[in-house]
Amino acid sequence: MRKAWPMLGMVLALGAMGVSGSRMARPAEQVSLRPLASKVEQYAKIEFQIAVPGAYQNPFDPDEVAVDLEIQTPGGRRLVLPAFWYQPFERRIFPDRRPADWVYPAGPAHWRARFTPTEPGPYQAVARCTDRTGTRTSPPVRFVLSLIHI
Repeated sequence: MRKAWPMLGMVLALGAMGVSGSRMARPAEQVSLRPLASKVEQYAKIEFQIAVPGAYQNPFDPDEVAVDLEIQTPGGRRLVLPAFWYQPFERRIFPDRRPADWVYPAGPAHWRARFTPTEPGPYQAVARCTDRTGTRTSPPVRFVLSLIHI
């Protein structure tokens, strides 16, 4: 069951935009960026899931692969945030056994990035993956953090 986050005056409107320009990467080579929330409060965390094509022997080695989230703020600042390798887990408790707690993978590992918006207005996010073959970017994701006047 998903946990519902209360709205305290902020709305996040998301919309993924297409790739511009005459050259588009093949789907197998495309980096994709997906926000994991549709609404967020000012100063609250929003997470992004980043799909990167290919597999890497050591995703923790930035010399092998580096994944970043680039944010353009409403004030015009460009922020570059490092993404991290994320493995979801599920905790199971077995009261009749020792050890009583076990942790199991609960889905495939993937890249994630976290960001906390601080100023109302339009934002744009782009994921960037750099490895030995070069740098690939995702289509931009735009979102607007708007104050709600009650």
